[in-house]
Amino acid sequence: MVHLSRAADGTGHFVLEIWLPSDVWSELPENLKNGKEVRCVIALISLGINAQQSVAYAVGATELQEIINCESISVLRRYAKAYRQLRSNPPFPSSANSNVDRGIDDRPRGSGSDDSSCGNDAGGGANGRENECLLQSLRRIEELLASVEHAVVQNVLHNDKNLDVIILSERLVRLLRGGRITSCKSGKDRTSMAVTAEHARILHEAHGLPEAEAAELMDEMRASGVRWLNMRKNMPSGHYAFNWFQQRLLPSGYRAPKGTWGGGTQT
Repeated sequence: MVHLSRAADGTGHFVLEIWLPSDVWSELPENLKNGKEVRCVIALISLGINAQQSVAYAVGATELQEIINCESISVLRRYAKAYRQLRSNPPFPSSANSNVDRGIDDRPRGSGSDDSSCGNDAGGGANGRENECLLQSLRRIEELLASVEHAVVQNVLHNDKNLDVIILSERLVRLLRGGRITSCKSGKDRTSMAVTAEHARILHEAHGLPEAEAAELMDEMRASGVRWLNMRKNMPSGHYAFNWFQQRLLPSGYRAPKGTWGGGTQT
């Protein structure tokens, strides 16, 4: 449920109400249960991947995208700093805090990303393992933040569709336990490509699905999954709105599978 309120100076802000399962609700601090609002920190990462963006890169008309991304990196860095401080001095009981890191790292299994591989010092006990997991998580956040910054800079310098800007941002926000959406202008065609690509990456990197099978599943989700159903509600033709030229200018991992595109010129 979303409410829009307006302050005395004319500025407005949204209030989003989220319903939680009873077991999650029981873990919240009392002030949140009593209605205290939680301020959201918003960061917008922008990366054009369509034909129009190719033209923009060619003529050097990408200044707005560069400004947006550079400002958002600053926001993410400030948030990451606050997150590290919170995790290092948690206001929650240790029993609740010990579960916060579970499942947030999407590196491949066996690479030290899950809790079972943290803290190999048997003499440290459970607390030692939890502390080591926390340190690994915080180090991973700092590494990813630096990688996102590097990807944004490289995108500015080389004027190309550097997908690392999207991919690394997705990973960083998951590690920071943030909420995130991916959407293009219409929330339909390019959004479908981006969302299914992310799902496939998570299945491969975090759940051990072979890369070839992840690619096949990605095409299947685009051809028969919920993103296809969403597109059908907007396109009576039943095809993604990419023509041949637009398909060729999309990054290879963001192209609609054969037989699913050709629904008209995308705006």
